[in-house]
Amino acid sequence: MRYFPIIILVLFSQGIPAQELINLRDQPVLVREGFDPQSILPSKDKFFQTFDWITIDRKSEGNTSLSVKLIPQLQPESRTIFSLDDSQEQTYSFLFQFHLDKEIYDNSESFAILLSTIGSKWVVFMNGVMVEDQSQADYDHTRFNEIVPIPKSSLVLGKNHLVFKIIGSQSNYLVGFNNGEGYYFGDFASIAKQQSEASVLIVITIYFLIGFFHLFLFSKLKYGYHNLYFGFFTLCLSLFIFTRTNLITLYCYDFGKVHRLMTILFYLMPIFGILFFRSLFNERLKIFDKILLPLNLCLALGCLLFSSSWIYDTVYTYIYFLVVFAFYILIIGVSSYFLQDLKSNAEHLNLPTYNLKVIYRTLFKSLSGNVFLGNIVFILILIYDSYDITYKHQGMFITQYGFLIFVIVIAYSLSNRFINLFNKNESLNIELEDKISEIEYANQKYRFIVDGTNDLLFILDNDYAVRSMNHAGKKFFGTKPENILGKNFLELIYTTPNDKLILTQLVKENLNSLTHVGKQTRFRAKIKTSRMHEPLELLFHIEAVDTRGHLEFIGKASRTFDDTIASQILSETQIYQIDNFIIMADELSLRLVKVLSKRLPDFKVEAVRTGLREILVNSIEHGNLAITYEEKTKYLMQGDYLELIQNRQKDPIYGKRKIIVEYALNDKEVKYRVTDEGNGFSYKELQKKSLDTEQVREHGRGIMLAESIFDKVEYNDVGNSVLLTIMFEGTKERKNS
Repeated sequence: MRYFPIIILVLFSQGIPAQELINLRDQPVLVREGFDPQSILPSKDKFFQTFDWITIDRKSEGNTSLSVKLIPQLQPESRTIFSLDDSQEQTYSFLFQFHLDKEIYDNSESFAILLSTIGSKWVVFMNGVMVEDQSQADYDHTRFNEIVPIPKSSLVLGKNHLVFKIIGSQSNYLVGFNNGEGYYFGDFASIAKQQSEASVLIVITIYFLIGFFHLFLFSKLKYGYHNLYFGFFTLCLSLFIFTRTNLITLYCYDFGKVHRLMTILFYLMPIFGILFFRSLFNERLKIFDKILLPLNLCLALGCLLFSSSWIYDTVYTYIYFLVVFAFYILIIGVSSYFLQDLKSNAEHLNLPTYNLKVIYRTLFKSLSGNVFLGNIVFILILIYDSYDITYKHQGMFITQYGFLIFVIVIAYSLSNRFINLFNKNESLNIELEDKISEIEYANQKYRFIVDGTNDLLFILDNDYAVRSMNHAGKKFFGTKPENILGKNFLELIYTTPNDKLILTQLVKENLNSLTHVGKQTRFRAKIKTSRMHEPLELLFHIEAVDTRGHLEFIGKASRTFDDTIASQILSETQIYQIDNFIIMADELSLRLVKVLSKRLPDFKVEAVRTGLREILVNSIEHGNLAITYEEKTKYLMQGDYLELIQNRQKDPIYGKRKIIVEYALNDKEVKYRVTDEGNGFSYKELQKKSLDTEQVREHGRGIMLAESIFDKVEYNDVGNSVLLTIMFEGTKERKNS
C-alpha cells in the first residue's frame, strides 16, 4: 500500500500532453450548420468571419464543449427531453486552424491528429484534401481517442485549415466534439504516444483481477455474499471503462451498440454497490434501496428498448443523482459503523474519540474506516467529474481512477478479513478434528454399551416413528432393526380385535403424557414378533429429550419376568388394596405371577398373568366403576371409552372404591382372591347363556379365559369376589362354583 500514491501518479502522468504537439483548441474554432464544399478550401480569414459562422474561442469562453447539442447558437432541436424518438440527422461544419513550422515539417515524415471524442459520422479535410471518410457507414461511428493519419502532402507551411464534416442527431451529446480538451496535431509517433491507453488498460486489468478474485472467494466461502456483489461491481466497472477505450472497436465497430452496453453497466454498478454495502454490514435493504434497485433495473432495460437520444438524456440526468447516491451510502450506510468503531477504539486505547491516534487507527486499520475513507475519495472525484461534464468539458473522467482507490482499499480490507477468517477457520478445523476424535471414541463406547446390552433401546421422533434401535431389536422382534425403522411405535404393539381400541388408547395416553423435556413414563405392553401367535410382553421406560430444539423420545424395554429372587420364594401370603386404574391391574398381575417362574412353564405363567389381569380389569370396570356391558359397547364404538373410565374414576362415589387382592402361595398351590366394592353380578345366569351369543363373545371373554386357565374358579353369592386357584401337583380337579 505504500507505493499506491506512486502508481496513481504514474497513471495520471499518462494524460499530460507532450510539448511538441500542437493543441488545436489554441486557435478559435469556427462552426456552422450545413456543409459547403467551398469551405474546405484555404482562403482568406475574412471568408470565415461571415455572418453564418459561429466562433468559439476558449481564451474568452473557456474549455467550452464542441458538442452540437451544447452550442446554443445552432438551430435548436424540436425534440423534447426524454422523448423516445431521435431527432433527424443533420450536417455541421467545424474548422480548426493551426500554424505549422518548417522545423516540425522537415523533421517528420508522417503526421496525425488525435481526437479525444468525435461523433457520430464524419469526414476530415486537410487544406481541401479529404484524409478520412467515416460518413458512409450505416452505424454510429463515434470514437474516443481516435487517431486520424494526415498525409504530409496535404500540409502546408504556415496556416493550415482542418475541416470536419459532422453528421448526426443534435439530441446526441457526442455529435461533434464533446470534450473541451484533447485535440492535438503532431508527428505520428508523438500522437501515438499521447493516445496510448496503457494506464487505462492497467486500471481495467486491476479491476478485472480484483473482481475475479472476489468471485473466487465467494465460490469457496458460499456465505460471503459481499464478495459476490463486490466481484460483480468491479467486473462491471472494468467492462464499463473498457467500452470507453478505442480498443472496443476490435470487437464491435458500431458505437450505438457499445453505448447501450456501456449504459447498462452504468446502471448495474449502483445495484451491486448497494447490495455490497448491505451485505458487508449485515443490514436489510432500506426504503431508498427498495426504490433505487427497481429504478436502475428499469433504466437498464430501457437501454435495450428505447432510442439513443432517450438514453443520453437519462444518463446525463442520472449523473447528478449519483452524487446524492454516494452521499446516501456515506451517511446512511457507512458513517454509523465508522463512528461505532471510532468509539470502540477510543475506549480500547482509553483516549478521546477526537484523538489523532484513534482517528488514524479507525480510518486505516478497520473495515468501516477503509470503506469510509474510500467513499469520501470517491465522492470528491465524482463531484469533480460532474462539474467537468457540466462546465469544464475536459473529458478526463478521473472517476475511473477514483474508483481504483476505492476498490483497492475495499479489496485490501476484504482480503485481510478473508485471511483472518481463514486463519480462524484453520484453528477451528484443528479443534474440530480433536473433537471428532473424541466423538469417535465416545461413539465406540456408546456402541459397546448400547449394542452390548440385552435390553431393547430405541429413539422415537415427535410423531412416535422409530428413528433408531440397537441390535437387541432382532432378539425381541425376530427381524433386523433396519426393518423396523420408520414404523410408528403403535404399529409394534400387539393387540387382539377385542382389546385393540383400549390398548392402543392406553399406549397413546402414555406417549402423549411426554409433553416436555425430562418427562418420563413406564408401562407394559405386548409387542408383535415374527411369530404373530407368540407376542412378547415388555416393560417400557420412555423419556422425553430435547434434540436441537425438537422433542424426541428415548426408550428402553426389557422382559418382565427377570425377577430371580421372586422365583425362590417357597411360601407367601399378601393382601393388596389398589385403586381403580387399569395400569395397576397390569402392575399387580405381573407382581403376583413372578413367584411362579420355577413352578410352571413360561407359557403357563404368561397365561396365568393374562387371566388374572382380565379378572382385575373386570373388577375395576364392571365392579367398582359400575360400567355396564351396554355402556362399554357404546363408548368403545365412539372411541371415548378411556374418557368414560376417567370420568368414573373422578366420580365421588365410584372413584373411592377399592379392589382387595388376597394372595397365598405354598408348595402345592397358589390362590388369588379378587374382591371389589361393586354390586356384583349373577355368575350362574351368565353361565346359562349360550356361548355363541354376541354378548358373551364380546364381554364374557375374561370370565371364559379364567375358566380355561385356572384349575378352580369360585364366586361368592353376590358375584363381587372370585377365588382363583392353580395347583402344582396331584390331581387337578376342576371345580367351578
